[in-house]
Amino acid sequence: MGSRIMHYAIAAELAKKHPVNGAFFLGNEAPDTNKESNTPKELTHFMTLDANQEHVMHIENFTQKYHAASNDDFVIGYYAHLVADDIWLKTMFHKYIPSAGEPDRNRLLALYYADFARLNQLIIEHYQLTFNSNLVAKPKHIIDEIQYQDLPMVWREVQMDFEEIPEAGDLQLFKLADVFEYIDATVKILSVAMQHDYAF
Repeated sequence: MGSRIMHYAIAAELAKKHPVNGAFFLGNEAPDTNKESNTPKELTHFMTLDANQEHVMHIENFTQKYHAASNDDFVIGYYAHLVADDIWLKTMFHKYIPSAGEPDRNRLLALYYADFARLNQLIIEHYQLTFNSNLVAKPKHIIDEIQYQDLPMVWREVQMDFEEIPEAGDLQLFKLADVFEYIDATVKILSVAMQHDYAF
């Protein structure tokens, strides 16, 4: 899955094109509340494990359940996160990480997560991102799969990503151009959906 800063960058780019409020940004990070509440990631991200122990997204389950609320900024942000993760899994993850059981997988996963920290500053600079604590609005309790009391913590973690920047270093696994291409492509796909009164 993409990092918090990747999701923030996608949300920020979409906010330049579409009139969204702070609830959209919060919804865009909300699926990752599973880390705070020990809620299964498969639940918050609408995904399952296939026979090869690889994650598969089922965004259609989300869109079918919450279509009636798909004009709500928090719900649209949540949807944006799921779409971004689906694109990440199908492109970046499978490009850089071999299948489960492959001998080099664990070594490459270690590089993968180490690069996430290095990428934060590069993404922040490239997209000229700033953290704005005033963006957060109190969302309606619509989505059943998350614990709403955990939202302030996940938002605090986004803030920490802006404040606790690691020392600069070369990426060990990713090509930076691939990361920017992923973010830009995801923004284009979501921007089309957000042109309508109901995003899905």
